[in-house]
Amino acid sequence: MRIVVMLLGLVLFCSPVKAETYRIATLDGITYADISAMVIKAYARLGHNATVINYPGERALFQSSQGIADAELVRTAIVGRLYPTLVRIPVPIDTARITAFMRKGLPPVRNWEDLLQYRIGVEIGFKSAEFYTRDMNVTAFSDRERMFRVLDAGRLDVVVVLRRIGDQVINRLNLQNVYASDPPLSVEPLYHYVHKKHETLVPELARVFTELLANGTFEKSKQAQQLTP
Repeated sequence: MRIVVMLLGLVLFCSPVKAETYRIATLDGITYADISAMVIKAYARLGHNATVINYPGERALFQSSQGIADAELVRTAIVGRLYPTLVRIPVPIDTARITAFMRKGLPPVRNWEDLLQYRIGVEIGFKSAEFYTRDMNVTAFSDRERMFRVLDAGRLDVVVVLRRIGDQVINRLNLQNVYASDPPLSVEPLYHYVHKKHETLVPELARVFTELLANGTFEKSKQAQQLTP
């Protein structure tokens, strides 16, 4: 009897973790295709499935912070302070270059204080930009491309977005009157977040992210996405 019980315990101990499917919210899965691929791979390493779902910026945070979605693809550290139901995986997986895109003819800006004199466009749900420009002359937009068209038409002076996002919008819309001010206003690490109901995933995801970053898997994913037309 003792042998049977011991064998049963061994079987239970060695049984694989039940595969779960996790829904990951993001404000821009296309721009973050490289990060999406890495995060999906990390969940797969743990025996789980993951799917990345695009939402407008504010709605993405609503879905993840309320537990409707299971996780938030990538956000800056300020999101963890603003949304206590979201738990940060303590391994940065990319860098946010928060950049001022200016109308041509205006001088480049060096810091947030330089924006005080300008009419600023910010995308709703971009929490870092909302925080740093909270006492400024800001117009909030739910449509990113419309925001850039307004800037190009001269009805805004500056738009604050991530560099990779702004560059893609300018190229896609072929805007001629907008340029990226350099250096960026801020450079901040980007983190993956899970809803607190999945807090047990945090140490395992941290371990896998560290491995993927160390062995070059993430860099290969970035390069593959850059080569994709």
